[in-house]
Amino acid sequence: MRAAYVNEDKTQAVTVGVAAMASPEDAEQAQDAQDLENAEWFAGLSGEDGSGAERMEFAEGHGSGAQWDRYLVFSLASTSDGRVSEDDRSQLTEISEGFAEVPYEGLDEYVG
Repeated sequence: MRAAYVNEDKTQAVTVGVAAMASPEDAEQAQDAQDLENAEWFAGLSGEDGSGAERMEFAEGHGSGAQWDRYLVFSLASTSDGRVSEDDRSQLTEISEGFAEVPYEGLDEYVG
């Protein structure tokens, strides 16, 4: 399950999601197979034209993720045009990590 969120002025967007794997071992294997430096991870969820999330499928940005039991939690924050400057990086890191915490906390209550 994935969702995309956009800030009010449509300059930043974030995709956040949860993937349910068959077992904790499958989730760990999928987590280990990721290569964030080469963008081999999940794709952002693009929105409709004019939404501010229309480039998320192709966007660079900051990705965050975690594993909880058989679930993978992930988020990707980017600018709405899909390009990230050095000035954007720290704010996108904060956004991505913050959004990854939301489903992770819910899974802690559900699974824990």
